[in-house]
Amino acid sequence: APKRREPPTPFPVSSCVAQPSCGSRFARFASPGWTPSSASASPDPVPMARNPGCAVYIGNLDEKVSERVLYEILIQVGRVVDLHIPRDKETSRPKGFAFAEYETEEIAQYAVRLFSGLVRLHNRTLKFAVRSFFSLVI
Repeated sequence: APKRREPPTPFPVSSCVAQPSCGSRFARFASPGWTPSSASASPDPVPMARNPGCAVYIGNLDEKVSERVLYEILIQVGRVVDLHIPRDKETSRPKGFAFAEYETEEIAQYAVRLFSGLVRLHNRTLKFAVRSFFSLVI
């Protein structure tokens, strides 16, 4: 008898959630024990993307938005390699923006086109741009 195949899903979970062997910071999201309080709250510098064209700037973030919530939105277009919400060095409060790195420039550009003007969190419409555009501004 032929093997029955399930219909493909638009966003396969296995390709969206990073595995520990990938070296991605998002292995913790795949773990059932991950909680927002286990995320790093240290005021670290903005990491350099391996390919700036793959990085997306996300602006107008409310300080209540967690990495986990943002990650769950961003994986809807493709695998997120890295996500960083910069924090103030003195207060450790989020600065109101984030950077996400996707696997390819095409996915990053698609994310910006798809999410721009569409995503609202805590009564704020988030702003999206490919990071290389903002590298001179920030």
